[in-house]
Amino acid sequence: MTEPLRKPKVPRRKEFKESFKLLEKEAQALRETRLEPFVASPDFKGSSQTLLSSPEAVGINGLSSRVTEGRYSDPGSSGPPQRTSRRSAFEEQLKNSDMFVVSPEGSHKVIEVARTSQDADKPSQKLYLHFSDLTYTVCKKQSRWQRFQGMFLPGLKQPAPKPLRLLDGISGEAKGGEILAVMGPSGSGKSTLIDALAQRIDAVTGSMTLNGNQFSERLLRNISAYVMQDDLLYPMLTVKETLLFAAFFRLPPSQSKAVKKARVSNLLNQLGLLRVANTIIGDEGHRGVSGGERRRVSIGIDIIHDPLILFLDEPTSGLDSTSAYLVVRTLQSIAKTGSLVVLSIHQPSYRIMGLFDRLIILAFGQKIFGGSPKDLNQYFEQFGRPVPKHENCTEHALDLIQELHGSKDGIKQLVEFRIIWEEKSNPSVSIVESSEVSASISGVLLNNELLSTNQSNETSTMEEKAWRLKMNSDMEFANPCWAEIMVLVRRSLKNINRTPELFLLRLSTVMVTGFILATIFWHLDHSPLGVQVFLQLDPSPVS
Repeated sequence: MTEPLRKPKVPRRKEFKESFKLLEKEAQALRETRLEPFVASPDFKGSSQTLLSSPEAVGINGLSSRVTEGRYSDPGSSGPPQRTSRRSAFEEQLKNSDMFVVSPEGSHKVIEVARTSQDADKPSQKLYLHFSDLTYTVCKKQSRWQRFQGMFLPGLKQPAPKPLRLLDGISGEAKGGEILAVMGPSGSGKSTLIDALAQRIDAVTGSMTLNGNQFSERLLRNISAYVMQDDLLYPMLTVKETLLFAAFFRLPPSQSKAVKKARVSNLLNQLGLLRVANTIIGDEGHRGVSGGERRRVSIGIDIIHDPLILFLDEPTSGLDSTSAYLVVRTLQSIAKTGSLVVLSIHQPSYRIMGLFDRLIILAFGQKIFGGSPKDLNQYFEQFGRPVPKHENCTEHALDLIQELHGSKDGIKQLVEFRIIWEEKSNPSVSIVESSEVSASISGVLLNNELLSTNQSNETSTMEEKAWRLKMNSDMEFANPCWAEIMVLVRRSLKNINRTPELFLLRLSTVMVTGFILATIFWHLDHSPLGVQVFLQLDPSPVS
């Protein structure tokens, strides 16, 4: 009898190289999805002493990983090598990790990459934004009579334009993982402060630092997003299509189409829009999603690239109490992933106030309160105007501002009391100057680059300054111009396809206009004399 054919053994070194290449590819795929790759602990015996064989597919967030059984022999032991389960050790390591959750489903276990609540509450990368003495001054517009005098009476001496200070020495701080809310009555400077922090306006004096370092406007635009007060959306696109086009437009081409679609799916779940994913946005003539859902879609468009800082200008404006609460709760879930959220709001409810971590109250460009919303009752009590029972503290604050504004001294006494209050309570809990920051912050990952977070007072070296300058100047767009044009063309064609009546109306308008212009050249005399008459070179009529 002939012996059965045996499969030749693969050399141990070659098998290890193949396994190492496979793990390296998976780590690269995880980095592309902005997830940290799995790193084994020192007591996890998964080095070159472990042989990978009998591959078994295990899904990691849509990716495939091969976890197998192997052999491990302790170099310090004299006994024979013991056979252990590579997969069981791997899963045990995953269970002890905050970033991985193992679900027991049959023999082929599914390993999902996710953020646990503990990881969400304690983001690994902290971001600190500090702004000091922000001042913004504009000149009042001249009246019509003054403009008339300047045009026709230039010799008449005109009074100097009176400056108007919209922001008067505003200081504050915000931390990643928290929500900073800017509150105040209409015309208090809320939107102006948000625009100043986002560097959307010029001529703002003061200082702003990110983790203790100065930063450029170009860098801030690369790591932040700004959500405007008004929703500018295509009404005939569905919620999912709107976010998909935003993903194709803003995410880099290095990420595959499947990764971008997965990002949109996760974002729909995070924003609570799965139920209306296939519903059109809608407008006055077409029924679509609700106002709160539309606002969450606008937020999703701007956070599709997972920014580190999110600015929002009155995201709850025009919404009812429940919709406003859902929007702010969504922002809280975004902040818990490590992002820094700064928003302006007019008059939040009691439930919404409980979602804020830090609060700044402005009145006529001046800061009258800064700190935790939990200290608001104590603040007004020490000021001598306690919050009445069964009354919202925000309503009491707005009423007090209006009352003091009508008095002789205005809000001056409230501003002076705020300075005394901050001197008593804030030095021990200041974010930027605390010892916790200098001890815990080592770096913030910005597009696979490290932004230095050195909090010491020592002068930076020339190499560090040159590196920061290079980083601020190397920021580029996520996609080339032609790719952005193709995305915009596809979006326009889809919108035209769903509004044929509007397309036919525009087409007929162009055709009628072209017909009217064509009648000018109807029955023209093509002789030289006719051309001269048409061009009005010879006014004499053609005989």
